[in-house]
Amino acid sequence: MLPEERAREKIDRQLKKAGWDIVPREEYIPRSASAVKEALMQGNTESDYLLFVDDKAIAVVEAKREENPLEEDVQSQAEGYATHPQIWYGLWYEGLISLVYLANGNNIYFKNLLFPETDYVELAEMHSPKKMLQLIHQTSAYGALPRLEKRGLRDCQYRAEMEFENAIKNGKKKSLAVLATGSGKTYLACLASYRLLNYTPVRRILFLVDRNNLARQTESEFSQFDRTEGQAEMSSLYEIKRLKHDNDVKADIVISTIQKLFAVLTGQQLSEDSEDAEDERTTQEEEKEGKNIIRLDGDLKIPPDYFQLIIVDE
Repeated sequence: MLPEERAREKIDRQLKKAGWDIVPREEYIPRSASAVKEALMQGNTESDYLLFVDDKAIAVVEAKREENPLEEDVQSQAEGYATHPQIWYGLWYEGLISLVYLANGNNIYFKNLLFPETDYVELAEMHSPKKMLQLIHQTSAYGALPRLEKRGLRDCQYRAEMEFENAIKNGKKKSLAVLATGSGKTYLACLASYRLLNYTPVRRILFLVDRNNLARQTESEFSQFDRTEGQAEMSSLYEIKRLKHDNDVKADIVISTIQKLFAVLTGQQLSEDSEDAEDERTTQEEEKEGKNIIRLDGDLKIPPDYFQLIIVDE
């Protein structure tokens, strides 16, 4: 392996670890956090990596062999790409690709061209899509969603999460996950919830079940979910509540039976019965013939957009 190839292999790993999909320029993936290899620049030149968020170029990465000290000549080359983008690239700021990175597999140096008088600083790791957006003072609905690492996920879970995220990026409001019993649907719900809470503007999630015993199981699984940055359990990052009192709807993740949510929506007092008795009563009501159709209208106590994601258990 040539020195340049060895360095590129390391840089690829650094970018992937930070959440970037690495693709050749002919395989660019729209609406993804993509690091495009050998992207075409002005003057028939190529940037080693050109990073895109929301189909807008956000960073240039200039890659050199490990022995290269990444000094002024490399800085000048990278900044030349960043200040002379192609006219067909989407940009976050007119005429400028804001962030510049120099890398040789062992060292990473960074500069924010929004502040051109600052010096390059050395980084311990490559910045994530989320961090880059913060650095340029921009936000995105779903652009900060990082590359999903397949490791540890069943094939069906990985495919379901990717399809779900592609659906919401394309403006679809509803998704149906059809997975076999025991395939980890609640774990998938935890994964989707964490990624939306951590990387998108989603601020509150509702998980609906029809029995309290399912609510208890769900609360436990959400609380212990640790496929997070730093492997912290989700209960240490977000407030997770089973709906028992009116104020519980203020939590980041609310787990509720349909009956309790209906009571809160309509301003009724929550039942003080034991959860087992409540489940038994629900079963009896479901067995009755001639069910009444219940319509939600009038003075509802929670606005329609109160929850940004609603997960309905089977």
